[in-house]
Amino acid sequence: MFKVKICNILEHNLLPLIEAKNYLRVSADHEDDFISSSIESAILYAESYLGYFLKKREIIGSFYLENYEEELSLPHGNIIEITKFREKGSLEDLEADSYEILDGYKIKFKNKEIKGKEYEFSYISGFDELPHMIKSAVLTHL
Repeated sequence: MFKVKICNILEHNLLPLIEAKNYLRVSADHEDDFISSSIESAILYAESYLGYFLKKREIIGSFYLENYEEELSLPHGNIIEITKFREKGSLEDLEADSYEILDGYKIKFKNKEIKGKEYEFSYISGFDELPHMIKSAVLTHL
């Protein structure tokens, strides 16, 4: 079972205002606030629909691994970087070669000795740049 907390929304401009204005063919500045809030709403809608974060966020949590499972799906997918992954109470992270990230949201464990323990983790989820199809959908919803 996972216990997850979304810690920080890391500032990142996935869809610049100028790009949205060009798409909408707007050159005046008096609509900038409205367009900016529309971008935010469209990105939040896309995140809700997709079930994972587009804007970068730091996620922390813990889970108990009762049985060895070769792959474990972490919530809020597209994992950019795992910043902490350790047995609860330990000060040392698991060796990076004891797991790998698959498909942007799964962790594949390479060591069967990990079962029956509780783990703490933190990772950065989101995108550095919106995938083209998602960007097109967000722009369509402006």
